[in-house]
Amino acid sequence: MTLLIDTSHPQVRVALVESGQAVTMREWEGKGRLSAALLEEIESLLTSQNLTFTDIDRVAVHRGGPQSSFTTLRAGIVLGSLLAEATGVELIQMEGESIEEMAQEAGTSKSVQIIEPKYTSPSV
Repeated sequence: MTLLIDTSHPQVRVALVESGQAVTMREWEGKGRLSAALLEEIESLLTSQNLTFTDIDRVAVHRGGPQSSFTTLRAGIVLGSLLAEATGVELIQMEGESIEEMAQEAGTSKSVQIIEPKYTSPSV
């Protein structure tokens, strides 16, 4: 089972993915205390499927893009990286736009040591 974390968009998404398909997903507006809310939503998502962190074998994190905010993107990258490190599972970097694209990437991409963030380019 793969835990998917996407904080690269205004709507934050977390999902559980198996065989390239999202099994279940949560989505909400990424404002306020995102770091705390993100962990709470992940725990709730796992509990809803009668799973724990030990059932996760990969953590897939979106690396960002043109619309990504520094603060929200970093929250997802840091939490995903910490969860992968703490549980000893593979860390996956993804870039898809839709949940279907991300689920496919999460299942087929090679693991990485770090997520390389991709932020919005500053205006000149």
